[in-house]
Amino acid sequence: MSDQLTFGLIGQRIGYSFSPAFFGHFFAKNGWKHQYQLFDCQSIEKVKTVLHDDAVFGFNVTIPYKKQIIPLLSELTPAAESIGAVNVVYRNKNGLLVGDNTDFIGFRQSLLETLVHWPQMAFVLGTGGASLAVAYVLEQLRIPFFWVSRTASAHPQVLHYDDLLDIDFPDAVLWVQTTPLGSEHATDQCPAIPYEKITNQHSCFDLVYQPEKTLFLMKAQQKGATIQNGSNMLHYQALAAWNLWAASM
Repeated sequence: MSDQLTFGLIGQRIGYSFSPAFFGHFFAKNGWKHQYQLFDCQSIEKVKTVLHDDAVFGFNVTIPYKKQIIPLLSELTPAAESIGAVNVVYRNKNGLLVGDNTDFIGFRQSLLETLVHWPQMAFVLGTGGASLAVAYVLEQLRIPFFWVSRTASAHPQVLHYDDLLDIDFPDAVLWVQTTPLGSEHATDQCPAIPYEKITNQHSCFDLVYQPEKTLFLMKAQQKGATIQNGSNMLHYQALAAWNLWAASM
């Protein structure tokens, strides 16, 4: 392993990210001199430029580029290809850019640690790149689910938020919030779901980790639901990303 490598996060409006502090501490604890940088990219063209900087060995990828970045990569791992989204990029032994996904690893581990009541049904709020990793895990765990979107869709597995008003929910329901609503730039916002239908047998998972308790989680907790933010998921996916980078060195 080289004495000093550079890694970084590609995304937009990512100044709040925990990644530099997490990896900085992780590198220091292990006695490594590696560096971690933020690449705040306002366009996909800027992402392309960053990816071709050979001085950076590996990347994490966040909103809004988890799907947009795929055409810029040389290959995808089977997991990333199945999910249709990338949150980790590394250079293989030939120097080619490979896209992978560790979001599903982080979500699965955190979810299984959180659940009190096994869900009879799940609703994934949002249809972006992170939602695809969540769906991948739900399929693995054989939990029936629907995506919920603000945009009408002909897809049989995608509901509009208004459709939730007419659903008779089973006893045990899992809600997974995958949108930026409630994050540092939108702390006063939350998905428009029927919170009055949430019970103490429901589990509510928010991929947002700052603030620690979003408006979505606060409303769910008031109804007695089990709640979990995205902090544990973030740690698990970050460690899995490091394992990919280390294996490709």
